[in-house]
Amino acid sequence: MACLQASIDRCTAASRLQALAADAEQSLSMQVQQHISLEHELVQLRALVTNMHQAPAALTQRMQRLERVIEVLHASLAAARQSLATIVRREA
Repeated sequence: MACLQASIDRCTAASRLQALAADAEQSLSMQVQQHISLEHELVQLRALVTNMHQAPAALTQRMQRLERVIEVLHASLAAARQSLATIVRREA
């Protein structure tokens, strides 16, 4: 009977060890994927820094586009406020 119990204990320990190994493998795989992702980001950052003379022009264009959008939104908001004020005066 003691021999049977020892065999069961070894099987249980082996199963736990296999589960632990599987968890460790999964964790390592996730870390590898994160590492690869960070390496890709680093490559992109290096390219941006290397081509710094091009980056300001692109950023300037984006900023100018945002400025135009903000101007249009501001004008639309002002027109909407004026229309609302007109409606409120008529109803009063």
